[in-house]
Amino acid sequence: MDEPEYKISKEDILAMLKQLRHTAPEYATPENAIKILNWQRAHYENLEELHPELIEEILKDLESH
Repeated sequence: MDEPEYKISKEDILAMLKQLRHTAPEYATPENAIKILNWQRAHYENLEELHPELIEEILKDLESH
């Protein structure tokens, strides 16, 4: 059975907007937040297919922060 397709939530957009306000305030718009979230999702899916061990490394690194 396939996993349900990811849907961007309002909380995801707000979190990305918060990040953009800190790192690139000139790009902090809901439209840009959605574009970045879509881009991230596509690239993480490709990364997971090509290098599943790298996903594990990224997750371990995030846990240490």
